[in-house]
Amino acid sequence: MKLLNDNKDTEYGKKYDFANIHSVEDYQKKVPVVVYDDLAPYLERMMDGEKNLLTAYSYNHFNETSGTVGAPKVVPMTDKQSEVFAKYNNLIMYGIIRKSLPADWMNGRGFCTSSGNCRPLPSGLTVGEASAKMADYIKGGKDALDAMLRTMYTSPIEGLNPEHGSDTKYIHTRFALMDKEVRGMVTGFLQCCCSFPQIYRGQYRTSHK
Repeated sequence: MKLLNDNKDTEYGKKYDFANIHSVEDYQKKVPVVVYDDLAPYLERMMDGEKNLLTAYSYNHFNETSGTVGAPKVVPMTDKQSEVFAKYNNLIMYGIIRKSLPADWMNGRGFCTSSGNCRPLPSGLTVGEASAKMADYIKGGKDALDAMLRTMYTSPIEGLNPEHGSDTKYIHTRFALMDKEVRGMVTGFLQCCCSFPQIYRGQYRTSHK
């Protein structure tokens, strides 16, 4: 209900009368089920700099999908979403690991496969992978992110935010191969790893010379 109230004066909120939705049943009656293509015209206008269309929350970045099921799609990363991400993402992920796996898994580092490529838009906003903006989401900024990466992952911050056009998967793999305490892989997407070393508890196996 808070989301509906906060966004009742957006173009989308007015179209579907968010102000007069007071129950789940109201929402089901008033707001249609949509697919990405239904929202794409709004998102294109948002990337051009228009505000208050789909969300009243502030944002300066659009997360971009990998495009594995068609053309890449974009989702605005709001400041509120960033706050939640910064507060809970790693805590939840490592809480699950600590609860579900042997304690030894916490002694090593994760093979990080995230890349931080993003590009500026004429509107001044940016579009790209969420990891490109991680320093903005973490209290302490770039220095805190660098310290966290060196402690928890195999790659330093330079591997997360390389020069534009760099092969980040290659960079991350080289760092992981030098680390004798790799305990797993951290990735934003399920990936085909046939061309990467298969890593298990610090032991490396590969079918490629």
